[in-house]
Amino acid sequence: MDISTKLSVPSAQDFVRLRDDTTWGSITQEDAQKALDNSLLGVHLRQNRETIAMCRLVGDGVFNVYIQDVIVKPSLRGKGLGQKMLITLINHMKNSLPTTCTVGLMAAYEQDGFYTRLGFTLRPHSKAGAGMTASLEDLLS
Repeated sequence: MDISTKLSVPSAQDFVRLRDDTTWGSITQEDAQKALDNSLLGVHLRQNRETIAMCRLVGDGVFNVYIQDVIVKPSLRGKGLGQKMLITLINHMKNSLPTTCTVGLMAAYEQDGFYTRLGFTLRPHSKAGAGMTASLEDLLS
């Protein structure tokens, strides 16, 4: 496979298409662009001018960052592309962020092993609780 790695977020059109190709749900191109514009960094993979995978980094870039939207085109999963992207992102973070910066993520169901192989720690553990999530619409209701 002739795949190029780009240290940037993909286009909004490519972000929308990748989400549509998965079960992540449709988003508007306007929302995709706003999310991408608010990213600290991104990595995307291209094959024959098509974006086939992406991930992005959000946060303050000093104390906390979060890896978001790790998406690989379904027909290309299991070929090491997600790992390739994240290694690129992690190496860039190691060269550009403070070493004390906390890197968080929320793994999709049954993807814990993928992330622990890269050095992430499952929660809860002796130093941190389980963590929590909520849809904004459910808060304070």
